[in-house]
Amino acid sequence: MKNQETITTAIISAFGGLVAGAAIALLFAPKKGESLRSDIKHFLKKKGIMPKERDLDELVDEIAKQIK
Repeated sequence: MKNQETITTAIISAFGGLVAGAAIALLFAPKKGESLRSDIKHFLKKKGIMPKERDLDELVDEIAKQIK
């Protein structure tokens, strides 16, 4: 049972790293801010991360602040 929990934790961690890495890559891409934010929203929705639109805007803003 503990082995299964370890595997599950590793998969969740890898997925989280994938999402964070993709968001960072998008933020460093040479695009205008609005286009970039739209790309981040689309990426998150594509990966099944679909919070409310207001929450999604806040998440994108927070990612952008963390990177600067």
